[in-house]
Formats: sequence, C-alpha cells, structure tokens
Amino acid sequence: MSSQTTLRFSVTDGDKRASIWSIVVPKKKPEVYIFNKFLGSIHVSFHGSGKWHTKFADLEEKQRVSFNQDVTDAYIEKWRRPDESKPNVTVAFRIITPWGSVRPQKSTSNKSFVPVTNAEPGHNTEIIILFIKPGIELEVKNAQLIGSITLCNGETVVVVRTQIPLSTRAPSSPIKIPDFTNRISFIDLFRGNLGTIVHGTASDGSRVMWDIVIRVTLLGYAKLSWRKMKRGLGGSS
Repeated sequence: MSSQTTLRFSVTDGDKRASIWSIVVPKKKPEVYIFNKFLGSIHVSFHGSGKWHTKFADLEEKQRVSFNQDVTDAYIEKWRRPDESKPNVTVAFRIITPWGSVRPQKSTSNKSFVPVTNAEPGHNTEIIILFIKPGIELEVKNAQLIGSITLCNGETVVVVRTQIPLSTRAPSSPIKIPDFTNRISFIDLFRGNLGTIVHGTASDGSRVMWDIVIRVTLLGYAKLSWRKMKRGLGGSS
C-alpha cells in the first residue's frame, strides 16, 4: 500500500500539452508537495506548521544549476501560510499556463494524469490550489474541479481550473527564474519544445508558477550557449 496519495495533471490541447504537475500528500503527515519533472529537484512544500517554501533537494544541486558555489542553502523562497481568502479557505498556490504554452512533447508519460482544458486564445489557464478547513464542503462554481485530497489533519487540498485574461495575475514582487539553459538542446530549438517555469508572488500573497514556452532564434541560442560556457569557466555573464 502506498504511503502517499498523488494527483497528476497537465494542460492539454489535442496532441499538445504543457508540463505535468504532481501534487503529493503523505498519508501520515499534514503536508503537501508540488513536483514538476521539468523543475528537476525543485519542489514546493506546504507544511502543517505553516512554514512553506520552494527549494532544491540539496545545496549541491542549487550550486550546480546557478553556477554559484557561494550560496549557503537550498531554498529559493520561504514564506508563511497566508491568511484565509475567505472563511475556511486559503489560496495556497497558483499555476498559470498561457494558451500558447502547450507544445509537442518528445515522449508521452507512462503515468496517467488529469487532462486540463487549455485556455482560449488570449487567455491563461489558472490552476488554483486551495486548502479547505475540516468539515467544510466547497462548492465549485465557474471552474473545473481537477481533483482533491484529504490530509491526515482533516483539511482538504482542492485543485480547480479557471480561465483569466493574459494580463491578469502579474507578480507584485520580482520574479525568480531558475537557470535551466544547461538543459536546452539544439534539437529542442527546432521542435518548439522549449519551456521554463517562472516563479513569483501574486498580489494576494499566494505564490505563482508560470509554465511558459520559450521561443529562441539561432542568435539567441548562440548567446545562451556562450553565456553558459562563460559561467562554467568562471567568467561573468
């Protein structure tokens, strides 16, 4: 018997899709984790203590990806659980996928996932992760229910999908972009299969990750490769 419950989902449009997200809930701990294969070892943790964070699995991974041996911890960001957005409901996290971010995938996943309807042109798909207090039934209106998992403390994590204009949900604090240029391949450049995850904070205090597609010209690819090489040699970017 598994020691955890997992909900997997991805924004899809025909034979194209965005990246696959996984929400993992241990059966014996009031905790929730978010994983995305593209993020590598980076994950988001929501602990029952109210101490939440985004971090690498270990310090060495962060040093390798950032080309910076001077960093002293594996965290990207730490924050406290925000106040309830309305009684008994806390907006914990948002995942934003612009309508043009679905893209061909090099391979299909061998694990099942919930397909999430892509947004109409000119809009974002917004996936909202909510924490609901024990004993409360959440009525989902004007949204697609992706799934829900009950935690061992009685709270329920509910995942819903809505559609918002592209200009909505701009970050109120500087965004953080992990450096994944070392994962870009020449073949991906022509497949239109490049993507990255942008991390930031919404105006309501919830954290947000944008699942976006990267469009790179040959000149842009050359500049990325040169910057990566200079960093690897200890030069400035």
